[in-house]
Amino acid sequence: MRKLMNRLAIVSLISLPIGAALTVPAGATTGVHFRIMGVYNVRPDQPNSNIVGQGSTAKFKPKKLTSAEDTSGNMCDPFIAEMSITNTGTKTAYITYAGAPFFKLKKGTGTDICWYGGQAGDVVVLNLSNKANTITYAGKLTITLSS
Repeated sequence: MRKLMNRLAIVSLISLPIGAALTVPAGATTGVHFRIMGVYNVRPDQPNSNIVGQGSTAKFKPKKLTSAEDTSGNMCDPFIAEMSITNTGTKTAYITYAGAPFFKLKKGTGTDICWYGGQAGDVVVLNLSNKANTITYAGKLTITLSS
């Protein structure tokens, strides 16, 4: 089985890129990569999930989405907003991927996400956790790639 690697590039509000690499655990079924943009405007033509509530009671609504991915071979460069996540809760939300910290969203903010490198039917699961990432909450978002 091939080694699977995910790359994360976060663009801050002042456009300073911060990069980190995430390794998918053994047995994972996705080779999907992604980029996140720190500021966005929710568009009605793209999938969006809201984080509702706070702490251990926070959850994603809806908890399942289907999202397209960048199939151009340009690895989301230029950035393509394919889906978004909005924190409508009352506190900062901490989002994890494969058990590792992924990004955080302050209350009232959101982010666009661009996916690339996967295949139609690949599934990505994001979770919510506490700030220290020592507790994973029940809030879970399942994203299925459509292209």
